[in-house]
Order: sequence, then structure tokens, then C-alpha cells
Amino acid sequence: VQRAVDAVRERGFKDGHGEAIETLWPTGTTARADLEGIQALRKQIPEALDALRASPPAAPATAPTDLPELGQVATTLSSVVEGVAGLVTDNAKRKEVEEELKNAFRSTPKGLESPKYTVERTIECEGPLGGTVEIRRYEPYNVATVEMPAREGSGEGSSSFGGSGTGFSSLAAYLFGQNEEKEAMAMTT
Repeated sequence: VQRAVDAVRERGFKDGHGEAIETLWPTGTTARADLEGIQALRKQIPEALDALRASPPAAPATAPTDLPELGQVATTLSSVVEGVAGLVTDNAKRKEVEEELKNAFRSTPKGLESPKYTVERTIECEGPLGGTVEIRRYEPYNVATVEMPAREGSGEGSSSFGGSGTGFSSLAAYLFGQNEEKEAMAMTT
């Protein structure tokens, strides 16, 4: 903490705050990710409000005709009350919801694996978007691997694409739901 205070004291807030932030909340820590998430949110909320002011949502021209029956409403409300009661009485559920809410404000959710990298260069950007761009060098990593059989007659250790259809099929099956969670995955983020 003293190093952070000294950096601001010696170079002023404008020039010393970057070092102070890096000292108190180093890059790669959950606290730093939380801080960056809050900064991003601070920019996004005014932009969203400006967009709403510029073109507010239109009110429906006619009243909806497909309202649910009273019994459906009562069942839904009962289910909501049960869920809230579960949060009040079940510490594990409450902690899970708390963590999900925290993750909503983090730039990188806690527990999400991301590849290690080093920052090669930092570029300050001008203009309306402004900000900083990092040129990164990522360490090699595997996300998934599949054993592929060698093509007949190609011998041990030789390079062969004989099993490439098998490899692709395995990956496609995993993405389309043949995985531990039995859930299909989006192939883009």
C-alpha cells in the first residue's frame, strides 16, 4: 500500500495512478478483474441510457389478448416464492447466486480458464472510443485433444490425415451435446 501511495505522491495522480492500481490490484487477480468489470459497467450504463433516451421503446398499440389464466399465475408465483424461500434457508444456494451476481460484473468470470499470455506492447488509442489496446503473446495450450488413428500403411509416428474425419466428428459431437453436461455449446461467443 505504501508503494502505491508513494507512486501517486511522487508523480501525481495522473502519472502515478497506473502504478498504484497495478501494485494494489495486480493484473490477473480476481480483484483486478472485478475492478475492470466495474470500469466497463461505468462506461456501458450511460451509453445504454443515452440509447434509450434517443429511441424509447414504443408502447403496444393494443392490449395483449393472450394473458395467462389465474391458475397459471398462481402456480408461477408459488414457484417463485419457493425459490426465494430456498435462497433464504439454503446457504449453498445463496452462495451460488451471490457468486453468479458477482460474475455478472466481472470482465472475466471467476473460475473461467483463460490461456496465459505476456503483453508485448501497449497502444493508447485516441478518438471517441479511446482506451488501451494490448498486443499479446499467448503460451501454447490445448482446449481439447482427440486420438486419431494413422492411415493404413503410414507407420507409427508419421504425419497422416487418415483420422481427420474421426477427429472432426468427435469435436462436432462434443459441441452438439455429447459431453458431460449433455448440453450443446455455441461455437462463437
